Amino acid sequence: MLGFKRTLYEKERNILSQLRAQRLALEVRRDETQRQVLEKDAAFRQKAATEGARIDEVNSLNYHRDNADKLVKQLDGEMAELDVKIEAQLKIVMQLDQDVKGLEKLREKQLDEYNAAAMREEQERILELISGRFAEEQQAGGN
Repeated sequence: MLGFKRTLYEKERNILSQLRAQRLALEVRRDETQRQVLEKDAAFRQKAATEGARIDEVNSLNYHRDNADKLVKQLDGEMAELDVKIEAQLKIVMQLDQDVKGLEKLREKQLDEYNAAAMREEQERILELISGRFAEEQQAGGN
């Protein structure tokens, strides 16, 4: 049972790691999109200040900004969904961790009980041996 729980724990932990990696990838993508928009805005402002800007350049910038905003919003939604999945998966992992630790403690307790019982049996055998020899010596000395 302990082996099964350990295997299940590792499997669920790997799933949690994958979910976290997916979320991190989405976060990086969102941050990169926002960075690109800021860079385009800064480049546009610089060009507009020095050379002026044509209406098609303004429209293009607005189009890119709108698309980036939609993408960021979509990525935020996906990250929120992953946050819910991560939280649920974290609960599963924590429960399995407790189960594994409980089974390990039970196994240790059973091993301690077994060792204690084995030690008692060994002591009883030693006592029987000693009392048997003592009885033999008493009989030998009494004859």
